[in-house]
Amino acid sequence: MPAGYAWGTMRSRIFFSFLAALIPALLLLTLSVELVLVPFITNDVKHELTNATGVLNNAVHASASVATRNHLQAIAEKNLEIARQQLSLVEQGLVTRDEVVRRLKEIFLGQQVGLSGYIYCLNSQGILEVHPNRELVGSDISSFAFARQQIDRKQGYIEYDWSNPDEPSARPKALYMVYFEELDWIISASSYRSEFAELLNPGDFTEVILSLRFGESGYAYLFNKEGELLIHPQLSDFNFFMQQEAPVDFVRAMLREGAGSMEYLWKNPGDPDGRRKIVVFESIPEYGWVVASSAYLDEIMAPVRAARLVVYGSILILVVAFALVSFLLSGRLTRPVRNMVRQLDLNTRMGTAEPLPVEGDDEFGRLAGEFNSFLKQIGAQTAVIRREQERYRSLFEASPDAIFLLHGIHFVDCNPATLFIFAASRQDIIGKTVVDVSPTRQPDGSRSEKAVQAISHGASNPETLQIFEWRHRRLDGRHFDAEVRLKAFTGSAEQSLTIAFVRDITERKRAELALRESEEKYRQLIENAHDAIFIAQDGRIVFANHQTAAMIGYSDQELKAQPFTFFIHPEDRELVIQRHSKRLRGDGGLPQNYVFRLLTKAQTETVIQLSAVLIEWNGRPATLNFARDITEQKRLENAFLHAQKMEAIGTLAGGIAHDFNNLLMAIQGRAELLHVEEKREKQLEHARAIEACVKSAGGLTRQLLGFARGGKYRPQPIDLSQLVRSSADLFGRTRKEIRVTIRCSAVPAVAEVDKAQLEQVLLNMYVNAWQAMPRGGELQIATALTDLDEAAGAANGVLPGRYALITVADSGIGIDQTIMPRIFEPFFTTKEKSRGTGLGLASAYGIIRNHGGFIGVDSEVKSGTVFTVYLPWSEKTPVTEERDDVSSIQGSETILLVDDETMILEVGQAMLEQLGYRVLIAQGGQAAVALMEHQSETIDLVILDLIMPGMDGGETLATLRNISQDVPVVLSSGYALNKQMEQVMAQGCSGFLQKPFSLSELSRLVRQILDSDKQKRR
Repeated sequence: MPAGYAWGTMRSRIFFSFLAALIPALLLLTLSVELVLVPFITNDVKHELTNATGVLNNAVHASASVATRNHLQAIAEKNLEIARQQLSLVEQGLVTRDEVVRRLKEIFLGQQVGLSGYIYCLNSQGILEVHPNRELVGSDISSFAFARQQIDRKQGYIEYDWSNPDEPSARPKALYMVYFEELDWIISASSYRSEFAELLNPGDFTEVILSLRFGESGYAYLFNKEGELLIHPQLSDFNFFMQQEAPVDFVRAMLREGAGSMEYLWKNPGDPDGRRKIVVFESIPEYGWVVASSAYLDEIMAPVRAARLVVYGSILILVVAFALVSFLLSGRLTRPVRNMVRQLDLNTRMGTAEPLPVEGDDEFGRLAGEFNSFLKQIGAQTAVIRREQERYRSLFEASPDAIFLLHGIHFVDCNPATLFIFAASRQDIIGKTVVDVSPTRQPDGSRSEKAVQAISHGASNPETLQIFEWRHRRLDGRHFDAEVRLKAFTGSAEQSLTIAFVRDITERKRAELALRESEEKYRQLIENAHDAIFIAQDGRIVFANHQTAAMIGYSDQELKAQPFTFFIHPEDRELVIQRHSKRLRGDGGLPQNYVFRLLTKAQTETVIQLSAVLIEWNGRPATLNFARDITEQKRLENAFLHAQKMEAIGTLAGGIAHDFNNLLMAIQGRAELLHVEEKREKQLEHARAIEACVKSAGGLTRQLLGFARGGKYRPQPIDLSQLVRSSADLFGRTRKEIRVTIRCSAVPAVAEVDKAQLEQVLLNMYVNAWQAMPRGGELQIATALTDLDEAAGAANGVLPGRYALITVADSGIGIDQTIMPRIFEPFFTTKEKSRGTGLGLASAYGIIRNHGGFIGVDSEVKSGTVFTVYLPWSEKTPVTEERDDVSSIQGSETILLVDDETMILEVGQAMLEQLGYRVLIAQGGQAAVALMEHQSETIDLVILDLIMPGMDGGETLATLRNISQDVPVVLSSGYALNKQMEQVMAQGCSGFLQKPFSLSELSRLVRQILDSDKQKRR
């Protein structure tokens, strides 16, 4: 034992205490290295390898899921786009909804996803609408978990396991779904995930796998079930099973076990000898891959060897240093005590506060340190108080507001801003009272002296902050308004003081006054405006001026209590809601003003013109609306239009009288000559002339009906290009001086039209073009297809959509712009009386309008004219041309002829009997019903007039149908086919006969219907 370490001394106790603590510590350190550190490092490496392997496995699965999702999403969204395109055809009226559903099923079932995947659709109740297995269509699959997810989500990607009835186990499957709301279909593209293996490229993971390092030379690698290395930091084009020398049992074990860890011997190219490795691996069975993370055992055990060297060397150093430490420690424990006692004695004698010496951080050192810290805290608090005083003094001096201290109502201190605001020096302020710097009275009329006393009494509570406005007086006599904040506090020597913050608000008061005056000005402007001004937000009126309430008749509370659509005429609500919504969304292209009707409280209609702008009201979007009552203006406009219409009708009536008088004169003259003429040839000549006059009158009637938009005779799908070629060729052969060029659309320009009427329209335009080119010229005719948007359709009074065009352009004299607005008026013409009646363009305009189209005109004097006919395009197959057989077809059946005109009955009976038929005549609907009740079994056909007094054609047809359901009925009228006639035709008519009709037309239609009826009865 070293000298001085006698038993029982402090040094001996320290020595044995250190020894008792040292031996267990050394033993614990040795055991920690061998039993804890070695397994810990090994497990840590395994854990790192396991995490890396799991990350790689997840990366492969994630990439597979993303590739599969993107592939299925593209398929599903493409089919959703197809479905929307198909459904748009229904909205255009081109196909029926059932036809679209049938087409979509064919399209979906005709696609294959992957090797065995497919597209199927179910609705929101889980019922299968479309499925390759037709036996499953209509079944409820909502009991399956993936189907419930589809019903809940309706869009997105789902992975799930699925086994078909003939499969032993479930396989991973995936689908992507989109929702087709119009048909309530959840369109799903699904397939087994393993079928998308070709979408994965091992090269996508090369960078990730090769970036992993374990120890100095450990690495990760990827191989497949055929033993081919797909990714390896050193080997390429390498197959484990093709190697003769390299051990490959560990590869087979990994393929067999699927996941786990093992050790094996491995030698890379360039290594002198094989080295033991530890590997953690996981298989990816869907793709037949194995991902592995490996490290060399000698590298991972290097920290263990280093730890052993450090521990055992430390034990030796500790033993050597033990004696020295115990010796030094004993001296250290006694020396600080002596030094502290010495310093305390010195401080006592000298009356100083010098810090005690601190030697070490033991109990004695901490005792000295605590005492010294107490002395430092006292000094620091003193410095903080000094700095706080300086900071508050700086704020006091630099504040732009006046700050002063009051004792009672007397000033005891102030900052420089006080001197500036009050235009005074410090001597002028200190010692004065608040009353001295205030006017005699405040703005409210109270005396300043009494108000100051009241405020001073109220400022005695330190917990209360007083804020008020006060009028002060500067020392130069000028007054200013101020905002004052008062708070009491205790000063030095327990003196009660009040601090005041005074801010000059003169300019702010002036601005507030100007703002109030401005608001009042605009309020007066809005309230006294002649137009209704209101703000609409969230579907309601949130502000309205007096004129708004006066215009509609509702009070301000009633206006705000109802949705603003409540006050709009029902027929105009959709238009207003649509434009209001577009304006809130900020959509462009809206008209600056538009007109609609309101319903007043008295349920009368008020026509208004509305102008609206988008604004923010209380931080949210709204519209500011200006409405002007134009009811009276509209009434005057309608009266003016009515006067114009009456003027046009007068012109029309005069023209009709002139033309029909000419025709009647010709008929009367020929009829009188027919009576007195004895020669057969002359009689035939007069009869043919009368027939020609009748045809002319019929043509004039058709023109009038076309102008009046009385109806389409027999609309059918016609290829306009073919019609243009045939009509232009016929016209060109008769007008050799006109050079006709035709340019037709590559795509069939099909429209549903009455061929005869459209030929009349084209002929009128050709003749107008010929007459505009007296010295010859060029006539260019073309067909095309175009699309009209909503704005173009509204501008021309037609629906938006696809239109077939016919363009007729001439190189003639053109049309003067002054008469352009009148070219479609009936009987308006600039030609000589012998060259036109003025009905040509008027009837053309009426015919095209009645077909749902319009005619556009572009012309300049001496530059020619271009007429463009727009007709709604049809996707139907155009009908082929059939030649009429002019011969009469005979028959022998019984026909009931019903009409209220005796002359029609007589001539009709004669024509039918001439054709060989047995004819029963009934003058009026009631007579027809009586005949049908008694002879229904013998009547084979009914020819029924539509317009009759008493029981008209529609009522007569309904009664005849109650008597006999099977007898065919032909509707006949001098009017063209219109909506009223179409409704009657829909009740079961077999055909329509337009008056006047020829014998051949009558024979063809009657024979056709009778033959068709016989075939049905068979």
